[in-house]
Amino acid sequence: MSLGSIDTVVLLDRMHAITRLTAEDRLLHFIMSLKAKIDHCSLQESDRILLPFSQKEIGDALGLTPIYVNRLLKRLEKSGDLTRSRPYVRLNNRKTWEERLNFRNRYAEFDVNLINAS
Repeated sequence: MSLGSIDTVVLLDRMHAITRLTAEDRLLHFIMSLKAKIDHCSLQESDRILLPFSQKEIGDALGLTPIYVNRLLKRLEKSGDLTRSRPYVRLNNRKTWEERLNFRNRYAEFDVNLINAS
């Protein structure tokens, strides 16, 4: 139930991002949210994450066309903020983006061990 509540807050964060952030910021917020969820379920933390969605699926989630998602990814790669090595991406300036977007990892304080102990 707690995890469901966190997922609801994350969804509200995404709705806020979609309505108030630029397309580039929305994409980075989406990637950082995905990374937070993956890190929550993983034993090791890394700035390199598997991006399990196509550009069309990402565009659908963010209200962007697949072509625009492709252009944004290329722009972020060219600026050095992102490195792509399909199907993985690496956030090169994660701390900077967290501050810029005021990103909060909603899963950071959720302790999975409490669930396993029950």
